[in-house]
Amino acid sequence: MWATIWAGVSALASVLTLAAAVWALLRWRKQDELKAKLEFKQGIARLGYCLSRMPDKITLPEREKSKERLAELKDHMSQCTYSWLASEGLMEKYPDVVKNWEYINENINQYYWGRMDRDSIGESCAAILLQKFVFK
Repeated sequence: MWATIWAGVSALASVLTLAAAVWALLRWRKQDELKAKLEFKQGIARLGYCLSRMPDKITLPEREKSKERLAELKDHMSQCTYSWLASEGLMEKYPDVVKNWEYINENINQYYWGRMDRDSIGESCAAILLQKFVFK
């Protein structure tokens, strides 16, 4: 009889351990999703801040004067792109984030080459930052 009771206790402990492991894996996945979203949002914040310190429109003389800041802007854009790719489609649930990111991604080179001003790109950065997709 005691063997049956201890076997039941052991089975119950195994089930509880399995449940705890499943719960931990689910939480771990959620934390990774949160981290990916947060890295993207922080990257956009850095990009927007760096962009705000750049000239409205880059002319050839401005390009020479702003060489270091332009390199910094390109680095921030690279980090944003990396974060976007690493998010593996997590942002698809947020159409405004996707739309604004696509606008930034498609037009940043136009700004680099002086074909457009920074305002609309900065507005897209701000629109992403206003979205509640990390801590809802």
